[in-house]
Amino acid sequence: MRPRLLQQILAAHARLSKGQRRAADYLYQNYDEAVFLTAGQIAERIGLSTSTVTRLAGALGYEGFPELQEAFRNLVRAERSTVSRLEEATAGRRGGRDVVAQVFASDLENLRRTHGDVDRDALARAADAIRGARQVYVVGLRSAHAVAVFLHFGLQLTLGTSRLLVPGIGDLPEQTAELDSRDVLVAISFARYTRQTYEVLTQAKGRGARTVVITDKATSPLAQQGDVALVARTDLKSIIESYVAPLSLVNALVTLIASRNPRRSMRRLAELEGRWKEVRLYL
Repeated sequence: MRPRLLQQILAAHARLSKGQRRAADYLYQNYDEAVFLTAGQIAERIGLSTSTVTRLAGALGYEGFPELQEAFRNLVRAERSTVSRLEEATAGRRGGRDVVAQVFASDLENLRRTHGDVDRDALARAADAIRGARQVYVVGLRSAHAVAVFLHFGLQLTLGTSRLLVPGIGDLPEQTAELDSRDVLVAISFARYTRQTYEVLTQAKGRGARTVVITDKATSPLAQQGDVALVARTDLKSIIESYVAPLSLVNALVTLIASRNPRRSMRRLAELEGRWKEVRLYL
């Protein structure tokens, strides 16, 4: 059954103006992305005036576009809540075997689709930007922080210029205080996209830094802001996203960076191997 807000749009469709119908169709199909956009940004994407988009809100019974946008935010929150996702994952399943099989099948499908859709030119541009940067800042919050840690670890092994932005005490502005046009920011976020990651990304762009985005779709809010967007599938009917494909994409990115500057990478790894032996890091 369609959510009430989407039913409301369908019911009003016939009485909307031509422009409002175009705006309504866009919101209906892309509401999970539109919650991050202003009325002006939506209007620009579909070739309408901002006033047409704002008048749509009134035609649907809302006092203004912010109120309509908040309704869409509530819809996205409900659809992507961990409770609803767990209900979907366990519906109709009596035992653990079905769940395990579904998770593995989903991971394999995410890998297959990511491999088939990967933009190799974008991957090369991202690798060149990162290896040419003075400093690489990596940000990924909530569960995406795991992917950020993995990328940071790989970049430290090969380049030694990575800085992981660590959430926790609200000091991200201080952590990025020296970020400028000589640097690269890698922003990692998947639906539901974290607002703070998006804000760090836009701030980095405002300072002239190159930006690389790792996200789950080419139309995500982060992909629209990044200079280079790398897309990896995360679809999984569970309380968390599947990060198998994003981690594989990170592996490919780090390996590509190392292969494009092998002397630097080998020198860096040789230095680290010596330090590891000194501290007897491994058994």
